[in-house]
Amino acid sequence: MSFVYFLCFLLFFCLFYICFYMFLLYFSLFHRFFIYILPSSYGIILFIFTALPNIFHIFQMTEKYYGRLGIEKGIVMGNGPLEEQGKNLGEYFYYSAGLDEKDSWLKLEEIESHLQRKRCVGVKLYPGYYELYPNDKSLYPIYKMTEEYGKVLSVHTGMVAGNGGHLKYCRPIHLDDIATDFPGLKIVMCHFGNPFLQEAAAV
Repeated sequence: MSFVYFLCFLLFFCLFYICFYMFLLYFSLFHRFFIYILPSSYGIILFIFTALPNIFHIFQMTEKYYGRLGIEKGIVMGNGPLEEQGKNLGEYFYYSAGLDEKDSWLKLEEIESHLQRKRCVGVKLYPGYYELYPNDKSLYPIYKMTEEYGKVLSVHTGMVAGNGGHLKYCRPIHLDDIATDFPGLKIVMCHFGNPFLQEAAAV
């Protein structure tokens, strides 16, 4: 009998997860946040629900709600291969070219081609997911280009997701050098450096 109870519980648990994530995908743009906080043991679920937004055309669905709520535009922070970013965004969305893959910051021609696009508002760095400080001189050509095109540099600061990130690369203090060396560059300190809030405020 206990085995039957276990099967019923397992079935209920699976149905609950399916309904819960369908709800999140329908009413929220922030599906990546909910995916990242799941334990790694749910690897299959992570894969499935990362692919679902493409199946349900989340950009088109969201445009309907943006228009209804009077929201002018949204910005998609890019992830993955540079050549795949900025595609199929829909009317309401701009994007920031995300440099989250190893050595992606070395692809200067490709980064510049993004900065030349009207729908690209700038570049986003993900320090902590690769072993490079934001104030490393090898990144300065990107900052120079971003400043020249009048675009925005967004930098992930503060806590990282999962076990693969290194917090020491994400401290807000590293942006101080960038702001000093590129006084005309517009910089967004994503997440305000949490939990290094005092450091973020000082910068």
